[in-house]
Amino acid sequence: MSNVVFTEYGVLPYALSPTAPLIVGTTRLEKRLGAIVSVKVKTDSKSFVVHSDLAPLQGFSEDGLQDGLDALERSLPRWLNHELPLIDLRKGLSELWEAFVDVEPDLNALSWCMFGLCVQTHAKVRGLLPRDILSLETFEPEEVALEFRSKGAPKLKFHSEDDIERILAAMEKQPIRLDSNCIFNGPDVLRIGKSLPKEKIVYWEEPTRDSRALQQLREMGIRVAKDESLMSNDWQVDDCDAYVIKPTVLGWKKTDSVLRYAQSKDLGIAISTAYESSIGRSFLRELACATGPKTTLGLGGQDLFTNDIKIEEIANAI
Repeated sequence: MSNVVFTEYGVLPYALSPTAPLIVGTTRLEKRLGAIVSVKVKTDSKSFVVHSDLAPLQGFSEDGLQDGLDALERSLPRWLNHELPLIDLRKGLSELWEAFVDVEPDLNALSWCMFGLCVQTHAKVRGLLPRDILSLETFEPEEVALEFRSKGAPKLKFHSEDDIERILAAMEKQPIRLDSNCIFNGPDVLRIGKSLPKEKIVYWEEPTRDSRALQQLREMGIRVAKDESLMSNDWQVDDCDAYVIKPTVLGWKKTDSVLRYAQSKDLGIAISTAYESSIGRSFLRELACATGPKTTLGLGGQDLFTNDIKIEEIANAI
């Protein structure tokens, strides 16, 4: 049981219909496109299939679905029928497995998809959950609601001053998270910040691109978080209080770097959905459970799509 062999693979494209239009930045998404990648694995004693989600987020990710699918077809056949050694993922990927995960530069969603296959393969061989492969100690993170779909401090989109009345009403019920996608300029965000009860803001995600205003909000006592700013090369430049991490958008290497940096600075971490299928969201839950007690999880609700992928329906896909 010291080696694994990938013997077959299959790709199932999907087009998921959201129960309500998905808000991506300031746009609305009517369909969520992606693909489930399935790989059959054999060891000396058993065989099984693992599944992972290839789901660059339309209108947000820097890479596209077709680019990922094309690279997958160039890469995966090369790995078939070769023995690959088992490793301890808690110590990091070996050069061989890193080459498997990082198929081509700049294809972040594919990198995350391949990382999912890697982790689940090692977990299945050992009879463990992916979270146990990623960490010696696991936790159940608080789940963050998008709007009011489930329990927990909800996360509300805040893209206009017209939203303030709705947000203040929500704050009367419980603390909330705000997400502005850098929509406000510096003077406006400071004026708005002064009108909000800071004790009711868990954090304000991407309130502005103005670095000086961002730090002034923090001086007011408003906690701020980064999300799309993590996609840039200088994501560490401005101080913040939490990172909202979309692994599907960032890819394996950037996700790993941000997690390690956040943990070294004792910052808050939120593992966030990029509106993947249920298979992709399930793996995000495993990551969140392995990340630590200061981690929250935002998956967008279990009724996100009317035609979500069910694992039973694709169990025998290859």
